[in-house]
Amino acid sequence: MLSDNTYIKLYRSLQNWRWYKDGNTARVYIHLLMKANISAANFEEITIQRGEVVTSYNNLANELGLSPKNIRTAIKHLKSTGEVASRSTSKFTIITINNYEKYQGVASKTASERQASGKQTASKWQQYNKNNKEKNNQEYYSKDDFNLY
Repeated sequence: MLSDNTYIKLYRSLQNWRWYKDGNTARVYIHLLMKANISAANFEEITIQRGEVVTSYNNLANELGLSPKNIRTAIKHLKSTGEVASRSTSKFTIITINNYEKYQGVASKTASERQASGKQTASKWQQYNKNNKEKNNQEYYSKDDFNLY
């Protein structure tokens, strides 16, 4: 069940991930994260769980502008390192994002309540930036402080 006003988390450590430099594999994985159910839903008398995607390789190829072979290779990569699992029927494939809850779960009930109501509290980083900006606004520079010539 996809909702337009939701988001996914991407950890900066993704940059160290084995498939990060493999553009097709990384794109397929991020696409699957964005398409994954955020809650269980029924589809053709099957319950699709949170973190699962009902799709086909051809559908993924069309959505991403890749060939079905590129999709098969990317899914093979993701399966080989345990990021995803899949099961197929004659009509579609269900791709499960392993550890979806670990990476996409809500940190706390209060965080989800803030998100639902649209209220956010300032993080330590936001507060640091605010304090730093105020400090920088108090400092004055002349054009001679910069090598403009």
